[in-house]
Amino acid sequence: MPDRERELRDLRVPEFTEFGGAHEADRESGLFVRRGGLGLSERLADFRLEPRLRELAILVTARELDNQFEWTAHEPVALKEGLDPRILDIVKLRKPVSGAPEMETAIIGFGRELFRDRKVRPQTYAEMVRVFGQTAVVNITALMANYALTAVMLTAFDQQLHEGTKPLLPLP
Repeated sequence: MPDRERELRDLRVPEFTEFGGAHEADRESGLFVRRGGLGLSERLADFRLEPRLRELAILVTARELDNQFEWTAHEPVALKEGLDPRILDIVKLRKPVSGAPEMETAIIGFGRELFRDRKVRPQTYAEMVRVFGQTAVVNITALMANYALTAVMLTAFDQQLHEGTKPLLPLP
């Protein structure tokens, strides 16, 4: 793998190093290079969002797509980055969002509508812009889209948790 590609991948998902070959099909196909060529990886590498909120956006994506691998990789990172365990449970257990801080509420609502409903209501979008600003909303959407693509790749190639890894996402 070329050095620049490795650097971008490591910026995107540094916590996956402990999971081994999570993106093997991605790397082998050259898809990562093509995504990078679109500027998505560079955009995300330059995007600054509080780490707990970045991880929340990733977890909302993983939850709504029922992706065990991404959830299990990111739950410990989210907690380490300071995500409130109560917020994590709201997402994990698909509970109604009540009493959460406005940034967390906005991300959860936006992600649920985006992936569950496949549309975002104008009020939800306006709230995201109010809370984060237009540029950040574009970047949060790109982050979620990036992890949605990864979830699809993991599903297509039947990526399983490594032996001995406890699944952290309750699935039907």
